[in-house]
Amino acid sequence: MIKTLQVVRLLRHREGDNDEVKFSDYDILDSLNQVIRYLSISLANRGDQYLQHVKDYDEEEINAATIDEYTVYGSDEFVFDDERVVYEADEIDSHADIVSFEDTGVKLPEGYTSIISVQDLEHERDLRPATSLAMLNSPYHCGLYFIFGDRIYVKSKSFRLNYYAPIDQVKTIDDEIDLPSLFLDTLVMLTRMVLNNNGQVETMAEAFDRAIDHVLPRRRYSHSRQRMPFYC
Repeated sequence: MIKTLQVVRLLRHREGDNDEVKFSDYDILDSLNQVIRYLSISLANRGDQYLQHVKDYDEEEINAATIDEYTVYGSDEFVFDDERVVYEADEIDSHADIVSFEDTGVKLPEGYTSIISVQDLEHERDLRPATSLAMLNSPYHCGLYFIFGDRIYVKSKSFRLNYYAPIDQVKTIDDEIDLPSLFLDTLVMLTRMVLNNNGQVETMAEAFDRAIDHVLPRRRYSHSRQRMPFYC
């Protein structure tokens, strides 16, 4: 993780603006967020691991948290804490947000951009995309998922969603950027370009390509051995 304050201080030092006269914090954060958006697009086009996220869903856990909002009186009555309204046990589904991954689906995580894969945690297998909800709900098909709007429907009680999401933008200098420290100089360099009005589309695109090509191979292939010239 990179602290936004690190970027701001390093940028001011390289711009000779330690007195905070040339640029305001707002100007720097606004330019930094533009760089983060460019960087997210560039990394997304490469299918890079820095944008990969994982989230686990468990139907029983979600519903247990919902039912916890209800106080049980006896074995067949529920009362909602806020409204103090008593419901019969067979009416609970219509008043609580009871989730069924197959029937109601569940909302996709915030920032979701595209899917990588879905795994059934219950049976430890990869799931296949269905072409429609009808196919998903068919008793003749199993191991499926379907994305419709901002919800995902899964024929499983627990699953893992692997997906791409953009890098979160920053709001204050106390925020952190979800990138490893080796991107620090790249963020500072590109943010300076934007601040100094050198952020034309072509220039920025070329600068991003050069900067990312310079950074990524050092991490992705650092474990591999370099082929020596005398080896076949």
